[in-house]
Amino acid sequence: YGVYRITEDWEELDVTWNNKPAVESSAISVVSTNGVVDDEDMSWDVTSDVQNFYDDTFGNYGWMIQDEVESNSPSKESKFRSREYSNDTTERPELQIEYHVPTPEGSISGYKFNDLNGDGFWDQEGENPEPGLAGWTITLSNGDETSTDEDGYYTFEGLENDSYIVCEEVEDDWSQTYPNGNSDDIDDAYIYESCDEEGAFGKYGFEVEIDEDQAEEINFGNVQYGSITVEKVTYPEDTNPDESDGFEFTFTDKENQIIGSGDSYTYEDLTPGSYNVQEIVPEGWNLGEVDCVYDDEEFGESIENGKTVYLGAGDDVTCTFYNTKYGT
Repeated sequence: YGVYRITEDWEELDVTWNNKPAVESSAISVVSTNGVVDDEDMSWDVTSDVQNFYDDTFGNYGWMIQDEVESNSPSKESKFRSREYSNDTTERPELQIEYHVPTPEGSISGYKFNDLNGDGFWDQEGENPEPGLAGWTITLSNGDETSTDEDGYYTFEGLENDSYIVCEEVEDDWSQTYPNGNSDDIDDAYIYESCDEEGAFGKYGFEVEIDEDQAEEINFGNVQYGSITVEKVTYPEDTNPDESDGFEFTFTDKENQIIGSGDSYTYEDLTPGSYNVQEIVPEGWNLGEVDCVYDDEEFGESIENGKTVYLGAGDDVTCTFYNTKYGT
């Protein structure tokens, strides 16, 4: 028995053998039987027709079941239950549909890199290539989050068509350098400026529109803060200038600080670059040595009453200023 797709409209209550609708010339599915068959379930696969109905390739007028070889032979008689059959409702015909929701094909991926010079660009070549950062958290506005691998790579896969905000969680003692307020939009994304509303996130991220495609190179750059600690040592010990709580210091792009004898002050959250730290030498005092040390080695370049310190990513430098009080 074959199932044939009906190709024109018809009325259920009016159809007869003589006015039955036209069908396709070939059966979409055929089931064979041998001998006399009584109360046997039969099934046909009509998947391709259903797909075409869904795609609107042709109209859905149903199917006709008929013997593959019809003739006037009196030995052939077939009866099929209709949907109105009431003696046993389990024998009514039914259309069984198996469907599978396709996995969305959209994805967002990129890298987290250590921006060693803090310039907002990923320098992957040259004498000092900047590596990826492992174990950092990248978040997506749909609630997903992932961690960067050993190369700094991350990916979100199986994304439905939608708009997504991609942000990074910035760890303590680090600063976000890319994206930033001067970054240009890229091919797959726009710069987003409100990631920091949740507190632990870098301010900048990306707004990505997914339309069954892959957004790549959605990267983040970060630099580790460094510090410069200024220590004050005097001879005699624990002696400050008259009528003062200590010695005044200037520092690049920072407010002046008063540091007392035997005390220290740390300039924190410094990005890579050069910094001038200088003392305003008070009357009656002599500034002797200025020693800046990083990793147990002398560091910095001497300038008037201080040093220029070239701070690298994550460097912690200590500068000690030695003063001697003049005698009278």
